[in-house]
Amino acid sequence: ILDVAEQEGVPLPSGCRMGACGACKRKLIEGKVEYDEQPDALEDEERQQGMILTCVARPVGRVVVSA
Repeated sequence: ILDVAEQEGVPLPSGCRMGACGACKRKLIEGKVEYDEQPDALEDEERQQGMILTCVARPVGRVVVSA
């Protein structure tokens, strides 16, 4: 998600780009994402609230995230 946003000129914060720092954490407004491995920087409570890490989240179809 982060890579596509950057390619399209949409500035999203980022840091480590590996799911460890949480700098790219955003709210998933619409759609679904998957992870190859659960990222360290995302707590269970945050996940339940719809937060994702844009650097490692892989969209399943169309997604909308907060800017």
